[in-house]
Amino acid sequence: MRGRMINCASVSGGTYRAVFAAAVFTVLLLGPPRVSRAVNHLMVIDEILGSWQGDTDVQFIELRMLAADQNSLQIGASIEIFDKAGKLVRQFTFLGPGLSNLPGTRILIGTAALATVAGITPDFPLDVGVLPQKNGRVCYRGNVGTASVRVDCVAYGQFEGDNESYGDPSTITPDNRSLQRARDSVDRDNATDFIGELRPTPENSAGQGRTLATLCGNEIVDAGEDCDGDNLNEETCQTQGFAMGDLDCTQCHFDKTACSDCGNGEIDDGEDCDLTNLQDRACSSEGYTSGTLACALDCTLDTTGCAELQIPGSGPDKKNCYLQWSIVNPEAPVKDGRLKTKQRCVDGDTACDFDGVVDGVCTFHVRLCVNRVDARVAECVPRGVSSVAFRKPSPGTADPIDQENAGRLLPAVAALGPSTVEGASVAFSPALEAIDLCTGLVDLRIPVRERPGRKAKPGKRKLRTIVVDGANRRRDKDTIKVQCQPDD
Repeated sequence: MRGRMINCASVSGGTYRAVFAAAVFTVLLLGPPRVSRAVNHLMVIDEILGSWQGDTDVQFIELRMLAADQNSLQIGASIEIFDKAGKLVRQFTFLGPGLSNLPGTRILIGTAALATVAGITPDFPLDVGVLPQKNGRVCYRGNVGTASVRVDCVAYGQFEGDNESYGDPSTITPDNRSLQRARDSVDRDNATDFIGELRPTPENSAGQGRTLATLCGNEIVDAGEDCDGDNLNEETCQTQGFAMGDLDCTQCHFDKTACSDCGNGEIDDGEDCDLTNLQDRACSSEGYTSGTLACALDCTLDTTGCAELQIPGSGPDKKNCYLQWSIVNPEAPVKDGRLKTKQRCVDGDTACDFDGVVDGVCTFHVRLCVNRVDARVAECVPRGVSSVAFRKPSPGTADPIDQENAGRLLPAVAALGPSTVEGASVAFSPALEAIDLCTGLVDLRIPVRERPGRKAKPGKRKLRTIVVDGANRRRDKDTIKVQCQPDD
């Protein structure tokens, strides 16, 4: 160890002394580290190991210099170790220079058991068992000018504390494999910056290194392994506490990504529902007028038993059951159980543009329904419909697109019952009394706004209706906006 020394601070506040490879370390009370003017901030955590082949005494933390002059590990440069909850459990403060001064030099902090297994001497000693194997966080604190700051950190497993600017914790844990840095990036993210390495490569500042051999891959579940290849040691998703799924094995650790809590009757993260537990949701809360909401096998909502999605309109709810619009647009957002009165479709999107091609025109499928029984507008009581008038589109307009659309909508509405058509109005005699009476699907064509030599803009059209109830006393005025967006 060439006379180098490391001080350790413990949250317990206790004291002890130990000698390891001529290095002396003392447990100090936690507190703000003294600040030095040393320049040792261009350093990263390169590799950590929490256990090896079932032996939790074999642990190391390896730093790597990114530039020269990072070797003055004076007071203020330290290693911090946190538990799963984010509580600081150890702080090792470096004392004294003397390391190699070259970029790429490793600094190895390791246990006595690591020295025995690897056959190399760590630069600094590490207390046995202080590094969490499955859930924790390790940080390197260095000096930037006169300030002591956290220069690099890696959190892993189910770390629950604040990882500051270091992104999501790595899902890979350093038990029976090392957690090894895969990239140096200003855009730091532990989840992508680190990989699992079955063959750890500890190296000290003198350049002495060793690659540890792995037993993973022999189809035998050896010490420190959860599984090996297809040998899952008779474990399943269910024995691991999940309701269903297929357990897998990756790097001799259980891969539970295909396991699921779906089927336990409780709403877990990522689930909309579970078995009969719908979280008090119903067809009406999802924007449908009626029917029975269910839960699919993958714990997503099954709306196949719900009535067709309808847009009540823009008027007052006490009249919004007289006429409602259906526009086939499955990706349209639903808020508070309702579709917006403004519907968009991108030219060529086969989910809502039914001409199936990018041609500068969106062909919507629309339907009109009268006398709706709709739980979302429970204060509205169907009173029959005596007439439906179109203000837009109208056959009397000079716009050929509106003329074409009116020419499709008027006959479809007139077919709902005995009626006469005059201009843009359909009068029913007798008034329509049937509940949930709907037209067939009507093609509504909305072109984008072409601009020669310039980028096209969305094409917009309004569907504006006036419905009179059967007693000729109340009118329901609604406006629906339909937009065709260019395919960019």
